Amino acid sequence: MATNSPLRVKQGSKQLIIEGVDSLGEATGSWQAVPLGTRRLLLQREGGLVTSLAPPPAPAEFSQVSRSTLHSLLQQFCREGWSGTLALDCGIAAKTLELRQGEIAFAGSSLLADRLGEVLYRQGSISLESLHHYGSLVGENTKFGQVLLNLHSFSPRQLWEALCLQVRHVVKSLFYPESCYLEIYPQTFSQANVISLDGSNSQFLAACYAFGSLLESFQQRLTPHTKLRLNGEFATATSNVNEDDTFWQEFLRILKANPQADTVSSQVRLPPSYTYAQILDYWQQEKLSIEGLRPPLATVKPELIPLKQQIQAYNLLVQAVQHHAGNENKALPLEVLSGLIGGIDQPGVSFRCLSPSGQIDTEAAVNLYCLAEASRATLPAMLKAVKKLQCFVVQLAYDLLSPAAHQKVREVFDQYSQR
Repeated sequence: MATNSPLRVKQGSKQLIIEGVDSLGEATGSWQAVPLGTRRLLLQREGGLVTSLAPPPAPAEFSQVSRSTLHSLLQQFCREGWSGTLALDCGIAAKTLELRQGEIAFAGSSLLADRLGEVLYRQGSISLESLHHYGSLVGENTKFGQVLLNLHSFSPRQLWEALCLQVRHVVKSLFYPESCYLEIYPQTFSQANVISLDGSNSQFLAACYAFGSLLESFQQRLTPHTKLRLNGEFATATSNVNEDDTFWQEFLRILKANPQADTVSSQVRLPPSYTYAQILDYWQQEKLSIEGLRPPLATVKPELIPLKQQIQAYNLLVQAVQHHAGNENKALPLEVLSGLIGGIDQPGVSFRCLSPSGQIDTEAAVNLYCLAEASRATLPAMLKAVKKLQCFVVQLAYDLLSPAAHQKVREVFDQYSQR
C-alpha cells in the first residue's frame, strides 16, 4: 500500500479493521487495530506487525563521539523532530537507532545479547529451555517474534511490549562505552517493525545516559577483592536455584560458586560491560549487596554544587532530629519519611537508595549527580524534591519533639535555606 493511499475503517466482530484502498475503491491490504493502552493502536496483519519500506540510502555523516556528545545529539534530534537513522560502531557490535519525527521508532544490534530472545530471558519472561526451543524454530524468513506468535506463546500486544523492551535495552546499551563511531543517515529507514515508547523520549535518553555514566564509575570502583553478597551471606539463595530456569537463577548458580565480581563477569554469557550493567542493575534493585568497592569520587561538577549542598543540608536535618529524638527517648518514624520520599519522586529521579538512618547516602548521591548531569530539567526537579524533604523533616520535628528541640532543628534549617 502506498503511503498516500486512502484508508477505509470497518467494524469487525471484536476490533476495528483498517483497509488501504486504491483509486477504484478496491482493498489493497487490511490490518486489525488492537488497542495499546488509551492512546495507541497496534496494527496487526497476517504474517506479522506493520512494517515500513526503506528508501534508498542517503549520504552519511561520520565521526567519533563521546557518551555526552551522543546524548546531546539525540536530545537535539528529539527537540527538533528529526527523522533518520543513526548507525553506531560500539566496539563490540554494530547498532542502529531510528528516529521518526523526534521519537524513537526502532533500535537494532548485531550482538547476540541484544536479540529479542536473550532480552526476554534476562528479563525473566521466558526460561532457558524456552529460549533454546524458540531459537531452533527461527529460520531465514521467520523471526523470533513470529515464532512466539505462531506458537501462541505471546499475544500481539505482548510481542509489541517485548519489542519495546528490546528497543529500550539496545538504546540503553548505546551509552555503556565511553565513546563510539557514529554515522547519520537522514530519512533512511529499515523494514523493521516500528515501535513507540511510552513516556518522554527525552527523559528516557537522560536516564540511559545517567546509567552509562554511573556504569563507568562503577567499573572504575571495582577491585580484585570486590565481592557480591546475597541476604548478608555470600551466595545464599532464598529459593532452590533449579526451581525456575531463568537468568537470575543462572546468575545465582555462578555466584554460589564464587562471589568475586570479576569471576561472575567471566562466567556469565554476556560481554563484560553487559554483565557489570546487570550487576549494577541488581544492586540498584537491592537484589544483592557489594563489598570491596573503591569509594566513589566526592568531587562534583560546579553546576551540581547546589544539589550537593541541599543533600548535605537534608542529611544534617535528619541527624539533628535523630539526636534530639534520642535525648527525649522518641523514635524517628523512618517509614513515614520513606513513604514521603517515594511519593515525591520526579521522572527519572529516585531516592530509594537511602541509608538505614533515612539519609541520602553517598551511593544514592552519586546516582543523583549522574541523573542531574544528564538533563538540565532534572536538576531543578531534584533541588525542589530535596527541599520538600527538608521541609517535611522540620515539620516532623515540630510534631515529634519539644519546642526547644524543634527550635534547634529549625535553626539548622534556616542556616542552609538561605543558600
